Amino acid sequence: EDAFCERLEQHIEEFELDHFVLIFHGGEPLLFPKHRFVEFQEKLLDIEDRTGCEISRGVCTNAILIDQEWADMLKSYNVTVSVSLDGPPDIHDKYRVDFKGRGTHADTLRGIECLRAEGIEPGLISVCNPQTDPEQVLSYVVEKLHIKEFDILPPDATHSDNPPQISDYFIKLFDVWYDKYAAQGVRIRTLDAMIQG
Repeated sequence: EDAFCERLEQHIEEFELDHFVLIFHGGEPLLFPKHRFVEFQEKLLDIEDRTGCEISRGVCTNAILIDQEWADMLKSYNVTVSVSLDGPPDIHDKYRVDFKGRGTHADTLRGIECLRAEGIEPGLISVCNPQTDPEQVLSYVVEKLHIKEFDILPPDATHSDNPPQISDYFIKLFDVWYDKYAAQGVRIRTLDAMIQG
């Protein structure tokens, strides 16, 4: 992390940046030991002091490891949180399992509640699964979890993976969002990007 911080500071100075966004992503970034996470945040604060550049920090996590201590640290260092959750348990638990093959939905919800108890309202990221109904995901996220801004991303794949078509999923996602949820102020970043495009 020292080499990273050194390179980051050089980059900020070279390009005279006044703002930089840093996202801790996975695997699972909360496998990073807590004491090292704190040390890293302190180093980032030192870079901010030396350069005058604001470093906005975020983390994308499955939330399984979030406990009171993690929530306190994330809040004290003003780290925004996005949680990976693919919908209700029957959808999420099919692919997001622990090392024993058990679904992780309940653990993810526990992590979200821990964040909310500290006043952190996490963002949400779901991965599109073309074998499922996007209306089920939307209704779960909006009506059960009470989250109005989130994203549904295409699954990671290359052409050689021969991924399934996702066009029908996103067409239905748009239709359901437009017909039922847009007027409620629900925002899905991927749809925003498509509309702007």
